[in-house]
Amino acid sequence: MKKPFNTILLFIICPLILNAQKVDSLYYVSGQLKAFGKMLNGNKEGKWTLLYPNGNLNSIENYSKGKLHGKSMRYNFQEELISEENWEEGLKAGHSTEYYDGSQIKRSGDYKEGLYDGKWSAFYENGNKKSVGFYKYGMPHGYWIFYLENGDIDKEGEFKMGEQSGKWKIYSNGKLDSEGELLMGEMVGEWKFFKKNGKLKEILDFNSNSD
Repeated sequence: MKKPFNTILLFIICPLILNAQKVDSLYYVSGQLKAFGKMLNGNKEGKWTLLYPNGNLNSIENYSKGKLHGKSMRYNFQEELISEENWEEGLKAGHSTEYYDGSQIKRSGDYKEGLYDGKWSAFYENGNKKSVGFYKYGMPHGYWIFYLENGDIDKEGEFKMGEQSGKWKIYSNGKLDSEGELLMGEMVGEWKFFKKNGKLKEILDFNSNSD
């Protein structure tokens, strides 16, 4: 007697479903579930979910051959989103955003081969800008501007491969206080200092070759 087509189809589909639903789990020493996902040839593969010891969501990660690859989302103990990252073969790559409490952005920018790259912006918890600047090979490089928590400019100028080098302006209570050139973080050449009313107060010459 021939088996009904539906029965044959069920025999074919069921093993596939069971295999697709197979989940590997990791546990804390206490026995509490720590993480679950798929293992392939001894390596994490695809989506993995990580939990805190109390069972709350810790992070959602994606893997390829045991290395982080794709989008990762991390959460605090209250399960509020604290970061969204992108990974390529174990290194951060592309856009990344960090949060204070799941909504207010803390900082945001790009990675390239695991290093800070291009424009990055940081914010205070009240939402005001904290800094905006550029990176190259993981180091500050290019124009940067820093703000106080009340929104006033604190200072602005140039970095060269991690060092303050180039034209800089320093502010006090939102008004220009001084301006001049820095070389590896040290004042060089002519610097102008201003009064609170904005008028020039004095000019000092910093000789970088002096002993």
